[in-house]
Amino acid sequence: MTDLSGLTAVVTGGNSGIGRALAVGIAKAGGNVAVWARNAERSADAVAEIAAHGVKAIAVSCDVTDEAAVAAAMARTVDELGPLGCFVANAGIAEAAPLTEMTLQTWRRVLRTNLTGAVLRCALVGPRSRLAPSRVGESCMGSLPRQEWCPSIRH
Repeated sequence: MTDLSGLTAVVTGGNSGIGRALAVGIAKAGGNVAVWARNAERSADAVAEIAAHGVKAIAVSCDVTDEAAVAAAMARTVDELGPLGCFVANAGIAEAAPLTEMTLQTWRRVLRTNLTGAVLRCALVGPRSRLAPSRVGESCMGSLPRQEWCPSIRH
């Protein structure tokens, strides 16, 4: 296993699913983790599991579509855990409705979270991290519910 001792990582959406599994994996490898998410109760539970691996872990309430919230989350993370060495932009949402039945309001919410939120997070990560600007990237939301309108992503 890779040794991540001393590394500070942010995992957005790190309180459940794939994000939580990634956050725990980072902790098992020795990295400190900031879980950015909206659900405080789930975040506290995830942080307890992460900290059980002997690393520092914090829960940071953050709506990734809100620029001020992302900036505040970044500042708190760096203040408490140090410069970032890893950023996992995992937060994302999916709607179960077929595209032909989805409202424009719902579509805009998906785009705001999954696309605009991802760009916003990357823009704020670079200056506050130990990562070279060319290394600041995105992870894709790799697990989506079955969508009738997109057979290529059915599970």
